[in-house]
Amino acid sequence: MNNLPVATLRYIVLFPICVSILVMQEAWIEASASHLLTTTILFIGTHLILQSTQTSLMAQSTLDTPPDEADEFPQRLGLREPEVEYSTGDRNRPSGRPSCSKQVS
Repeated sequence: MNNLPVATLRYIVLFPICVSILVMQEAWIEASASHLLTTTILFIGTHLILQSTQTSLMAQSTLDTPPDEADEFPQRLGLREPEVEYSTGDRNRPSGRPSCSKQVS
């Protein structure tokens, strides 16, 4: 997801919050090896959860897009040419272009 609201949320809101929490807890983390291990496990767990969430969102977004959407694009806009029978014996038309006169029966 590369859109502006998500990037704004990620880098302007969430990153400073994460850094400020880490800076506030710095003395607690340095107090013992178990605190460092707890913090490391917390960061790895959070990373894995976010990574799996992103993977599932990407998989879902590829399933939501129909594969033949590009093939139907001109037809959805109503840009089809009208079905007109062109006369083949019209000598007054410019060469290489079909006549637009209909055959009358």
